[in-house]
Amino acid sequence: MTSNWLKDLNLKPRSNSVKTFKSYVDLNSEEGGEKSASNDSFESKFKDEEDIYAKKAPYPEPSLLPGEVVISQAENILKFNTLSELNKGISGLLICTNFKLSFLTAENFPSNLHQKNALLGENDICLINIDSVYHVNNGKRKKLSVSCTSANIEIIEVHCKDFRIYTFSFKFSPQHQRSVINTIIHHAFVPRINLVFAFDYKQPSPFPEESENHSLLFTRSCDWEAELERCKCPGWRVTLANEKFLLCESLPECFVVPSILLDMNLNKSAPHFAGHRVPTWSWGMSSGASIVRMAALDANISDSRQ
Repeated sequence: MTSNWLKDLNLKPRSNSVKTFKSYVDLNSEEGGEKSASNDSFESKFKDEEDIYAKKAPYPEPSLLPGEVVISQAENILKFNTLSELNKGISGLLICTNFKLSFLTAENFPSNLHQKNALLGENDICLINIDSVYHVNNGKRKKLSVSCTSANIEIIEVHCKDFRIYTFSFKFSPQHQRSVINTIIHHAFVPRINLVFAFDYKQPSPFPEESENHSLLFTRSCDWEAELERCKCPGWRVTLANEKFLLCESLPECFVVPSILLDMNLNKSAPHFAGHRVPTWSWGMSSGASIVRMAALDANISDSRQ
């Protein structure tokens, strides 16, 4: 009986979908194994491709100024559009330097759609322009400070002094959120003004032979003479009538007055002005137009023609 059953079984034509006898006995087991192996292979392949994509993220290189360095960064950060109610935005790379907060994406925007800036891009925020940083959770905002930073922050709002608001989500990069947020708060709210980026890094001076401080303070006569030459203003001169502040305590020791006005005339006219602040030149053009500052006439003077 058994031999007849085996004989009949061997004579049965093989199906095109079944290759061996084992398929008749353990069809579900083999199919499950094939599916499992296939899924494992697919997941492994997908993971490898994901790792390769992450390593080759098509983010552009950040534009850095001389002396500017990247302090912290996070990939796969979501930047939500303004007034989108946190449901529309774009993914990119968030970088915090010692000068700005920059958001970089793989998308290339037409260059004629946005106003260009020599130092900042469309998605760049200067750190000194940041007014406050908030933690957003369930529609509620909590202001963050250097001493108050939670480890479980997913969404932040960056409020700028020019009334712009940027919203970022760390949902897909939770391991970097603490370091990035701490960097933003630490460098955006410095305790002393001399810690700002601009004080440490500045453009090379066109006058390297001069002293290290290249800012014109207009405390020397040569500063005013250089300004007159730059503005190409004839008819004006630098006076030292206020040397040792003998003429006026609130005016610099040297300033610019009309060329026809003598120092002795300045000394005579000074009492006619409040605080002895005589008219002084501030800026002018080669055409002759000038800006002159002076104090109000003394209230005790009845005749303004004096």
